[in-house]
Amino acid sequence: MGGAGHGAVLCTTWACVLTFILIGVKRQDRRALYPAEELRRSSARASGLLTVSESCCCIESENPMLYPLFLTLHLFAALIFIGTVFFEVLFLESIRKQLPVKVMLLVEQGIGRRARALIPWVLLVLFGAGLGMVWLRYLPVLATPLASSFGTLLLLKIVVAVSVLLHFLVAMALFKTGRMKARFLHFIHGSLFCHMIVIVLLAKGMFYLTW
Repeated sequence: MGGAGHGAVLCTTWACVLTFILIGVKRQDRRALYPAEELRRSSARASGLLTVSESCCCIESENPMLYPLFLTLHLFAALIFIGTVFFEVLFLESIRKQLPVKVMLLVEQGIGRRARALIPWVLLVLFGAGLGMVWLRYLPVLATPLASSFGTLLLLKIVVAVSVLLHFLVAMALFKTGRMKARFLHFIHGSLFCHMIVIVLLAKGMFYLTW
């Protein structure tokens, strides 16, 4: 990795650290401004009277760095996974006719081996961080998802994400058993590409679309 790469990694690391510090300070300020609310929650937690929503809020307020940490991991994992899918569909497919068959076969085999070694860990971080975010902040919303536009779109996003995971598991099973054919691979890539577009639109639409 060159100097520019090291600089980008360093800037990203410091940006994440600064974000976590600012969020932590903001949380501490909130506790100082609302001591009565914090006391009420502490008493309710001790007596077991907290609702699901309040329990999630308490977990997040007691661990203010967890949600931004999960969010950062989720975004980086999504960046890697979506970037891989877009590269295979938009770039790799377009150069297929420009390279000799043997060369293209070697390129696809090399990319495939690397993807099968890396993507499982990326998906583990992606879904693990996503579940952590849901538990910390969005579990009450998903209790009645159709009650709000945000909950409905979030539920749809989760359903599409589960479909993506099933696509990947099916692809891994086909590769492992030696039954993966070119037409299956093209279909999975195209389907995943459409899934990624839908997920990106839902992720943004959750915060801007209302009905």
